[in-house]
Amino acid sequence: MRALSSRKWSLLVIAGAALFLWDGVAGANFTWSGSVCRNFNAAEATDIDYLINGVRNINPATRSVICPVPYTGPLPSGRTTFNYELYGRNSSGISVNCTMYTASIGGTFLASQSANNAADPMINLYVFQPAQVPSGADLNILCSIPGNPGMYITTVTSLQ
Repeated sequence: MRALSSRKWSLLVIAGAALFLWDGVAGANFTWSGSVCRNFNAAEATDIDYLINGVRNINPATRSVICPVPYTGPLPSGRTTFNYELYGRNSSGISVNCTMYTASIGGTFLASQSANNAADPMINLYVFQPAQVPSGADLNILCSIPGNPGMYITTVTSLQ
């Protein structure tokens, strides 16, 4: 029997480690900072303020931001729905309207859910059926943020 070369042995070790790590990641929550959110309307770009821990509107008028949501792949064993959370701080007490949209990889609209929330902290939970979040789905949350720097979006999380 021939011994494995050092290169083949290295590749085997790397592949095994990758499988081990992937198995550990399956079912893990993925959180993105609210600083990944961007202005939805080009004309409002200078009204959105990016912080190290989120995004906020510094204009007195309501402005819209869109936040990408991490797609985490197929549902982990034992789960029947995809769950997502938008978290923010809202010392203004003004209601914030956010809608999460799902679309197929080809851009076809699949589903949406909306939430209005004036609480501090602001926690919006969105729950979708597997058919509404197919493999490679595009997921986004669009929020209308009131004109008050006391409200900012801090995280977007895929709860798996």
